[in-house]
Amino acid sequence: MNEVYDLDANPGGARAEILVVEDSQVEAELLRRILVRAGYLVTLARNGDDGLQTLREHPCALVMSDIQMPLMNGFELCRKIKQDDTLRNIPVILLTVLSEPEDIIEAVKVGADSYLTKPFVEDIMLEHIQSLLNNPINRTLTEEPRTEQIEYNGKHHAIKADSQQILNLLLSVYRNTLAQNRELLNTRIQLNLLNESLDQKVQERTAALQESEVRIRAILNTALDAFIGMDSAGLVTGWNAEAERLFGYSRADVIGRTLSGLIIPPAYRDAHLRGLEQFSETGCGPFVGERVEVTAMRSDRTEFPAELSVTAIRQGKNTFFNAFVRDITERKQAESKISFLAYHDQLTELPNRELFYDRLSQAISQARRKHDSLALLFLDLDGFKSVNDSYGHEAGDLVLKAVARRLQACVRGVDTVARLGGDEFTIILSELEKPEDAASVAEKIIRKLTEPVLLNETCQCQVGVSIGIASYPEDAYELDKLMNAADSAMYKSKASGKSCHTFFKQLPSEQTELQPWIILDVAYLLGVPELDRQHQEMADMVNRLNDAVKQSVSVEDAVRQFDDTIAYTRSHFETEERLMDQYAYTENETHKQGHRRLLGEAGYLRGKFIQGDEPLVLQSLKDWLFSHILEDKPLAEYLIARGFIDSSDRDLP
Repeated sequence: MNEVYDLDANPGGARAEILVVEDSQVEAELLRRILVRAGYLVTLARNGDDGLQTLREHPCALVMSDIQMPLMNGFELCRKIKQDDTLRNIPVILLTVLSEPEDIIEAVKVGADSYLTKPFVEDIMLEHIQSLLNNPINRTLTEEPRTEQIEYNGKHHAIKADSQQILNLLLSVYRNTLAQNRELLNTRIQLNLLNESLDQKVQERTAALQESEVRIRAILNTALDAFIGMDSAGLVTGWNAEAERLFGYSRADVIGRTLSGLIIPPAYRDAHLRGLEQFSETGCGPFVGERVEVTAMRSDRTEFPAELSVTAIRQGKNTFFNAFVRDITERKQAESKISFLAYHDQLTELPNRELFYDRLSQAISQARRKHDSLALLFLDLDGFKSVNDSYGHEAGDLVLKAVARRLQACVRGVDTVARLGGDEFTIILSELEKPEDAASVAEKIIRKLTEPVLLNETCQCQVGVSIGIASYPEDAYELDKLMNAADSAMYKSKASGKSCHTFFKQLPSEQTELQPWIILDVAYLLGVPELDRQHQEMADMVNRLNDAVKQSVSVEDAVRQFDDTIAYTRSHFETEERLMDQYAYTENETHKQGHRRLLGEAGYLRGKFIQGDEPLVLQSLKDWLFSHILEDKPLAEYLIARGFIDSSDRDLP
């Protein structure tokens, strides 16, 4: 596409039209603006083919053409113009970033009238144009061009050119040289100005660096973190005021000394030296570029937890390390307290329900591997409500604390005492030779808890305890069944007159050894056959996994079954999500988030499973399955209301 531009300059005079052939839109627009501002009409062409066609359809006064273009370059365009009898007298200026003699020779060969080198000097370019327009070459009337043989750079060139063309090109060379000299002169002036200010800038920079060094030292000396500088040999090069306070050494004491002997505990010094050696060999090392927690040592040889960040700076062949150290003793204590509170009852400081589940799971796994027995005791205080009613909740809290202390005094270090909430406690008795050994512990607890609890100097109260005992593996293999058994036995103790213990005993009708662990009754049927079948298959897979664990199959086989269960669960989720999308379920995204949450937890559960927490993982899978089915009920009702047809039944007659 060709474009013609005009400008209302010189409104009373004729304006010469110039064809600009340039593939770069930026260069073409720059050239157009200069020419229009000078009073010329301008036509643009994007390549040599378009330019030649435009010129034949509408000859102009002058052609300016770039050399490097696709389809047809500037040399070829110029050659075709000069070979055309109707166009040959139109002056052609070639535009190029090239100015080698070979390019000038080629320009002469193709008949170019002039050339300009980029970037253009505006006044010299306009002088070129005006000169060619004022002195046109009438090639039809001039003498036959002579052929001259010249040699350049080992090559022979035959050149045909008339005297006017040669003169024009010589003027082009002169003008381009003049422009280059002008640019060179400007450059020299600028260099002189730069040289004149160089000394001043160097002085200013030197003063600024000195000021910066002073400022950096001030910052380091007032920093809240200890700063330590070290070279590649492990010698101390920097030591700020906070380092003096934190480690107990003055700057004068440590500069030039080996760092490892000052602040690194003996147990970690070899690792420190290996890290330095590794960094020296590979450019990488532990801790460099990271924020880590380490153990540091003071001048009095006491150790403390610290946060360390290290950077390395290379200067030529030398490497320097900058370290910032912060004492995190208080933070670690706070984290430890938070962690303790997350897994312990705030009032009694006994393990809470979550930690109890984890301890029970580990105890069951250990008993299974060692073929041992364990007993689970459920305890419920007798008469505790009357203490609260008569003396208030503060008195009740005193009783609960006293009970916790007495329970811990009645068991061994390997056993676990936990508070589930209210006045309910549990005890895990591990490594029992026989289940009956739990009876002596229960009797000891009953005697201990019947002793009066002193509420204040003048007031005391008394409580009792009812205990239910379930044994692994005699009464149950699974975590929830064992807890249900102990809970059931505890209620029998309550019914028997309290302040006693009862072992769990199954009635013949309650024998469930041959029954599957997970049974989906009618309450868990949704009425969508495709989902009901998949839920049942998921229950069967968890049951098979549970049986494999009870039979002590290899870890590899058990993990493979676990992975198969998760894979089938993922496939089930895909079925549900397909149906939700197909039927535009309104709670689509919320339901999918639940899917993603479980699949995200699968990796964590798998790790716990491998580590030996199989009972807790299996219980988590069971609890999740029941919860998931109940969450699927609204989806099932939605599908049924919209006439869902089970895809697996569509082909049935």
